[in-house]
Amino acid sequence: MQPIFIVGVQRSGNTLFRMILSSHSRICIPPESQFLHYLDPLFHSTLNDKKTIILNSLLSDKKFADWEIDKNILSQYIEQSFTKEYAKFVSGIYQLFLDKTDKQQAQWGDKNPSYLFKIDRILELYPKALIILLIREPLSIYGSLKRVNFFGRDTKIAINDYYRRIKCVSDSIVEYNGHPNIIFVNYSSFVADPENNTKILIKRLGYDFEPGMLNFHQKKSFIDEMLQSKVKFHENLLKPISKSYIKPDNYGLEESEINIIEKKLKNELKIIRRFINDNPTL
Repeated sequence: MQPIFIVGVQRSGNTLFRMILSSHSRICIPPESQFLHYLDPLFHSTLNDKKTIILNSLLSDKKFADWEIDKNILSQYIEQSFTKEYAKFVSGIYQLFLDKTDKQQAQWGDKNPSYLFKIDRILELYPKALIILLIREPLSIYGSLKRVNFFGRDTKIAINDYYRRIKCVSDSIVEYNGHPNIIFVNYSSFVADPENNTKILIKRLGYDFEPGMLNFHQKKSFIDEMLQSKVKFHENLLKPISKSYIKPDNYGLEESEINIIEKKLKNELKIIRRFINDNPTL
């Protein structure tokens, strides 16, 4: 199995890349969910009723609800597949989604910012997995998070939460740069030339480029998903990909916020910015 995982701090382009790749005829990346992570300890527990617990966990997951998997089909799958190893069990859940589409034979993938913290586990489960790790200027990320009120808290508290996410990115650059399964993508450079960069990326994933990948915003299925989803989408995704996706690094930030970030994340910023400068393209 060679699933494709898209990871990166929120507002780094995770959803954009999911839509680009899932618009390929041989790739299918469902709406965001993170059951791969939270089912892991349940699946490996010794609880007597863990089948029921796993079923209820999925049914109560608001994000997984966007998959619109029939309860009876899901229940039957769990009942029949519990003797599989965990990686194959999870793959079967993705296949339930694929079976609802016209991509039953496609390669499944997943997009979730939280998997940034689970790269080792993903590679343990799927040694052939390809992981796209999105890198974006941290000030741009924080400014974007602020504009959507992601933190909703005092600046210093918010930055502490934000710090662990950015630190994980810098740690990943140090640990995984050069890893054959990890594809680092400079978000701003990618968006500045989306067609050529998509051609490079899709080739690295082992597929041929399809022009429709960049026109996902025109597809009725995508628009319907945006309107019906319980997860908030970004309005920019309804527009063609362009340099307008890139905002100034300090966009919407107070000088005091910038000073706090620059001081607290001094080492992390150095690593990330060096990587961005040294890798202007894929």
